[in-house]
Amino acid sequence: MFRKFTTGIIVAAILSISWVGCSDDTTEIITSGGSTGLTVTGASEYFPLTPGYSSMYEVVSEGTSEVVTYTVGKEVAFSGGTAREWISYRPSVGYDTGYFQATSIALYYFSTLTSDPEKILQLPLTAGQTWVRSDYSASTDDSVVTIFDKFYVYPDTNQVINPKEDDTGDGYAKNYPTAGQLSMSVEKIEQIRLNNGAVYSGSVKVFNQNTNNTYNIYWFAPGIGLVKYIMGAATAAGTAGSEIGELHSWGY
Repeated sequence: MFRKFTTGIIVAAILSISWVGCSDDTTEIITSGGSTGLTVTGASEYFPLTPGYSSMYEVVSEGTSEVVTYTVGKEVAFSGGTAREWISYRPSVGYDTGYFQATSIALYYFSTLTSDPEKILQLPLTAGQTWVRSDYSASTDDSVVTIFDKFYVYPDTNQVINPKEDDTGDGYAKNYPTAGQLSMSVEKIEQIRLNNGAVYSGSVKVFNQNTNNTYNIYWFAPGIGLVKYIMGAATAAGTAGSEIGELHSWGY
């Protein structure tokens, strides 16, 4: 069941469900990120990878807004192990499939099954933690921002549909918003409020810098996953950028 937050204040807290009274006699509901029904450990606590789990984002880019859906697909084998399909649907583009692999200490993203891995998260997620995202030098391209693959693969099949050149004109890109320089850093653990009124406590703020000195910023809530991202922010504390995605709903 999808969780859609449009009114009130929702706080993601892993361990408890309780009621909190406010001075103006209104009531805030504090609910659990664990209401996904998942028992997760390691890096997947911050990026659930159970098949069927979906996240919908309100994405604003270049003055346009659309809802982008990501769904965890089946487990697939590839060189070096297995990974989970991460199937995206963006109305302006269509379907695309990326892949995630979680270990006890790290989360890796592959844009295709033959791509070099990118380390999205590395535990412990404490302030000051840093890691190298990728050894692949082309990953430093600041222009790679949710530009979809040259060929869009329909979920759970080998059928290639809607083949066309992507916006860069040079082949494969990514369906996860990853770009910029290779060093990723955890700035802090904080409470973040989205435009729809939802508030997620215990969110890990991660960022890296682009070659033009702008920043890519991500917030991950335990038990829920990526709840917000900003690409191309002017500073690491920025609230605006070239693309902004905020969690709209999540669940099964």
